[in-house]
Amino acid sequence: MSNEIENAELTMTYKGKVVGIKAGKGTFKTDDGQVVNYDSTKVFLEMPLRGENTRGKATQELKVGKASLYETLRLDKIELPFLAEIEVQKTTNGKGEERDEVIGFRILPAAGKSHQPSQAQPAQAKAA
Repeated sequence: MSNEIENAELTMTYKGKVVGIKAGKGTFKTDDGQVVNYDSTKVFLEMPLRGENTRGKATQELKVGKASLYETLRLDKIELPFLAEIEVQKTTNGKGEERDEVIGFRILPAAGKSHQPSQAQPAQAKAA
């Protein structure tokens, strides 16, 4: 079997408008006492509402990396909103449950600006 076929995965690349960013890092206890660590940066992508009785836009939250990505974006003085390219991989548990997992996130340069885009390779972040 060729290496290309062996490594083939269902991925899609989207370009979207990021209108918000949120970082979080810490721990919490579940109801049964289990300690859970979390460390993520989430972006909020603008998307059109659909349906007969709707107008306007909404946002979708996606985990795109660790909390340190937020600091990178802040220190790079990335202004909101901005365009980003998001690579998503479809995964399944084999029982009909599917997930979109973000596997790549790249800020696209704004028209007329020479700022180099930041890049991140999130570790199996999940769509919220």
